[in-house]
Amino acid sequence: MDYSDKASRKVGTRNALYILLLISALILIREAFSMATVNNAEKQNNEHFWYPLIALPEILAVVLYTTRGLVPARSELPKTSSN
Repeated sequence: MDYSDKASRKVGTRNALYILLLISALILIREAFSMATVNNAEKQNNEHFWYPLIALPEILAVVLYTTRGLVPARSELPKTSSN
């Protein structure tokens, strides 16, 4: 493991709480817009609202989940014995 890999792993581990809070806020924005426009399909499907309030928060949340160190690798998980 070289230095750059160690440094990038620390970002997710060190800032996990903030990253997860940001992901939660993005999903909350998405859901709030969906609930506010549940009875107005025309407004909900308007691309001027849909892209920044539905698509963008979801894409950003997925990108934030890829932060190295946020989710442990399989090799870091404890081994379980199968009986």
